[in-house]
Amino acid sequence: MSAPTIESDRHSFPGRSGADVPGADVPVAVAVAGGLDTAWRIHSSLSEWIGRVDVKASFALSLETAALVAIAGVAQTTPPPGTHSAGRQTVTAVCLWFSAVLVATALVFAIAAVAPRIGPRGDTDDRRNDDRRNDVIYFGHLRHWSADELTEALSEQDLLPALSRQLVVLSRIAWKKHVRVRCSLVLGGIGVTLAALPAMMISVVQAG
Repeated sequence: MSAPTIESDRHSFPGRSGADVPGADVPVAVAVAGGLDTAWRIHSSLSEWIGRVDVKASFALSLETAALVAIAGVAQTTPPPGTHSAGRQTVTAVCLWFSAVLVATALVFAIAAVAPRIGPRGDTDDRRNDDRRNDVIYFGHLRHWSADELTEALSEQDLLPALSRQLVVLSRIAWKKHVRVRCSLVLGGIGVTLAALPAMMISVVQAG
């Protein structure tokens, strides 16, 4: 006959559940701490992605601003339709006009990508107040706390729910920024190509 295992003897006391046994909550605490550490790592990665896409948006904004200025300068020096080579001048004017519209639209997308987002739209006062009480991650909510209240909240609250909400918000912000930068680069590239089209056509004609 085999002797009873130590594990079975630990939980054989009457009136005591597994939760009452000393150390039974240790795995749960370890799991929560591990989840919090993972969440902070994801938060850092999201912050880095947002920083990189902001750099791309700023780069696109600089290039597209220069392109728009160049297009406007070329348009001012282009003779109006009705002079010699009227057909060619009309094509040039149309191409420059459409390219200016495309590059200007690309600028709007680039500006929208780098514009700071400091709070959701359409939230009621009750919703905002509830977020302020439960969120100790977002700086827009932290500014409403006092130092003593924040100290008490950090020592008593579980940060994982607030951090998880912030991860979702940051992910949505990063996604929108990437989509806007991509639209900006695509529209800007098409606009610049369209502006250069008349010059390329003239070069082909002259080469022929």
